[in-house]
Amino acid sequence: MNYEEFLGAIDYLLSIAKEKDQQALIRGENYNVFDIIGLTTNEVKLHSSFIADLLNPRGLHGLGIKPLKHFLDILNLQMNDEDLSDAEVIKEYHIGNISDDYTWGGNIDILI
Repeated sequence: MNYEEFLGAIDYLLSIAKEKDQQALIRGENYNVFDIIGLTTNEVKLHSSFIADLLNPRGLHGLGIKPLKHFLDILNLQMNDEDLSDAEVIKEYHIGNISDDYTWGGNIDILI
């Protein structure tokens, strides 16, 4: 491939990327309410809290064990509904100080 063919290929790829970006904009795929309110990088307060509530059988979603059961089904883990109803979901569970070699300690984001 010569220099002109290379630049032509780059131009073609850029035009495809531009078209995909325009289509995503039209479909609203770039809209993220969390970007708007400035919370996209706050993992503990946003992501972990949201996921933990979804997995919690007593979460504000009002779906009971359904989200947790579905999550465990994806992992091919089976539990009876009574045990799932009693499940406890904990955010940022501390397992000890972080070791010098970073192989132990810190927090588990979500513990079920």
